[in-house]
Amino acid sequence: RAAGDRTAVPDEQSCAGGGECWRLRLPDGSDVWGLFNLRDETARVGFAAAAPFTARDLWSGAGLGPPAAGFNASLPAHGCILLQARPVAGGGAASWLYTPAPESTRQ
Repeated sequence: RAAGDRTAVPDEQSCAGGGECWRLRLPDGSDVWGLFNLRDETARVGFAAAAPFTARDLWSGAGLGPPAAGFNASLPAHGCILLQARPVAGGGAASWLYTPAPESTRQ
């Protein structure tokens, strides 16, 4: 991808659960995530990071809990959530690398 590319891309290596995760890096260093449950039943879909971040639901504007190094949601069949994840000050952009979310991450 080009440096100025603003296209969301699938992030299969970072996604855990029964769904699909799409990520878009914003110029301010935060990421917008779309988490999608592709199953015909409720499923947990999420991701984890190497450093803590804060998350905000982009549809409701609500904060999604205290800073954490992971996020997952229980999504209804074919449901989705769109959120913005912002690294916590001092976490550094170099730490902003994702790994599959463990089952015990934030709900």
